[in-house]
Amino acid sequence: AVAVAAVGTAVTCLYMMDRDLYRKAGMAQEKSMNVFRVLLAEKGAGFRVEDGKLLVGEHVLNGDDDVVDRVKRLTGGAATVFLGDTRVSTNIVKEDGARATGTKLAAHVREALFDRGEPFEGETEVLGVPYITRYEPIRDAGGKTIGALSVGEPKSFFFGSFGRIRLAALAVAA
Repeated sequence: AVAVAAVGTAVTCLYMMDRDLYRKAGMAQEKSMNVFRVLLAEKGAGFRVEDGKLLVGEHVLNGDDDVVDRVKRLTGGAATVFLGDTRVSTNIVKEDGARATGTKLAAHVREALFDRGEPFEGETEVLGVPYITRYEPIRDAGGKTIGALSVGEPKSFFFGSFGRIRLAALAVAA
C-alpha cells in the first residue's frame, strides 16, 4: 500500500508539473505573438500578396529580417513569417548558419491554418528540433488565408530539467 501510494503520488505530481509547463509555454508563446503583432503593425496595416511578395501596408515582408530579429531580441524566441506555406522571413537558422527561408510548414500545421482556418498551438518539429509553437493565419482583406505568423521556442527551453526530475521522482518512489 505504501509503495502504491508513493508511486501514485510521484506520477500525479509529475503529470501536474508537465501540464503546468505546457500551460506556461503556451502563455509565453501568446506573449511573443502579441509582440510580433505590435511590431508588424508599426510597418503598416492590412496584409496582401503582390507580385509574389507578402506585404503589410506598403512594407514587403519577404526577406525582411528586422521584425523577426526584434521579436527574438524582445522575447528570446523564434519568429517566422510565411507566404502560403513557405518561410519568407525567419530568425531560425539551419545548421550551416543560413536563415531557414524557403522551408515549409509541417503538414498538421498547414491543415489547421489553411484547411480549417484556425490558429495552431502545440508541439511542432522545426528543422528536426521539437518546438513549442503558436501559428496564426495571415488573411487578406477578403478573409482568405495567404500566410501565417509563427513564434516558438525549443521544447528543451521549457522541459530541459523535467526529464531529470522525472527520473529522480520515480527513483525515490521506487
